[in-house]
Amino acid sequence: MAAALLLTAATAAAQTGAEDRVARGIAAAHADMSELSCPYTLERKVKMLADVATESGTLTYVKATRTLTLASSAADTTIMTPQAITTAGARGRNTTDARRNAAMRQMLDVVGACFTGNFAPARQAGTLTATDSGATTTMTFTPKDKRALRHISSIELTFGNDDYGLRQMTVWQPGGNFLRYTFGRKKTTRRANRAGGGI
Repeated sequence: MAAALLLTAATAAAQTGAEDRVARGIAAAHADMSELSCPYTLERKVKMLADVATESGTLTYVKATRTLTLASSAADTTIMTPQAITTAGARGRNTTDARRNAAMRQMLDVVGACFTGNFAPARQAGTLTATDSGATTTMTFTPKDKRALRHISSIELTFGNDDYGLRQMTVWQPGGNFLRYTFGRKKTTRRANRAGGGI
């Protein structure tokens, strides 16, 4: 039992160390960044359908306003700010106020941390674990709020250990459904108006 307790404590310490390392790495990598963009591929799985739907698009993040835009090649656009998520497309425009929706608020906190390194709101809202695989570290957020769990089972974030750029984000939903974003090479604009090839 003592050995098991020591192993559990060591694992917890390693996870906390990995979380803190990634958080510091993200904050440092984005310190002088003003804007970031990259291509992405989205895989969407709905359990009642046999096939996984895929689409591509472009991600843009503006640091000053903490605005993340996902512009799909299917002509749909998702705009995330700390306060709300707006979707726009052929069916019209819809905005969800995160202050009135626990799942949206927690998702925005987690996504925002990918560019700020501030995972404190995620730690307060649920459990956060980190797994270092050598080249990458995957951080998994599981909400505690029952209202959030109706929409989000967990969110997995995979970061490169070389540049702390977000490689992949998977939003797991009840019933085995998921949204998986895989991100390509990043282009950044720094405050000194110089473009970079990575973050």
